[in-house]
Amino acid sequence: MLDLEARRSTLGASEIGAVAGVNPWKTALDVWASKVGITDGAVHSQATSVGQALEAPLLERLYAAPRGYELTYPGTVVHAQEKWISATPDALATDNHDTTRASYNVEAKVVGVRMFDAWGERAEEIPPYVLCQVQWQMLVTGYACSHVVALLGTEVRVYGIPRDKEMIADLIAIGRDFWFGNVVPNK
Repeated sequence: MLDLEARRSTLGASEIGAVAGVNPWKTALDVWASKVGITDGAVHSQATSVGQALEAPLLERLYAAPRGYELTYPGTVVHAQEKWISATPDALATDNHDTTRASYNVEAKVVGVRMFDAWGERAEEIPPYVLCQVQWQMLVTGYACSHVVALLGTEVRVYGIPRDKEMIADLIAIGRDFWFGNVVPNK
């Protein structure tokens, strides 16, 4: 895990949705304040604590084990060329039963009852901030697909999200404007 100072030196996948204006809990101003050292950027809530506690069992027992996937945990990865871009996928999955050994970014979400309506049945119906997050992860890792593993009550849903080059290009433009127009001049 990157330390606080290292996290301040990149724009992460969990932050790009706020910068793009689609995160209901965090704004670009919140991200800016954390990057220039006004706040630590951490979210301290019961929902966050519950999500962190359930992440490993959700990924390992309810997602990977039934599918025969092998999980690895890469920690924070910085983009090879754009050193201001980073992502911390919850896991990377490899399908050892598939002859191509398909690999996926994996993002776990524990969805509270008040947010059930924000999660549809299809991949296009996940919240926009999650879509931004996994596209940013694919930008950093180079993977062609992400799996969003959502626990809604007792239902586990796995959404396959393909890499969207146009969306990634838009996110890079938004992120670059934010980073070099607002963060870098104020460091």
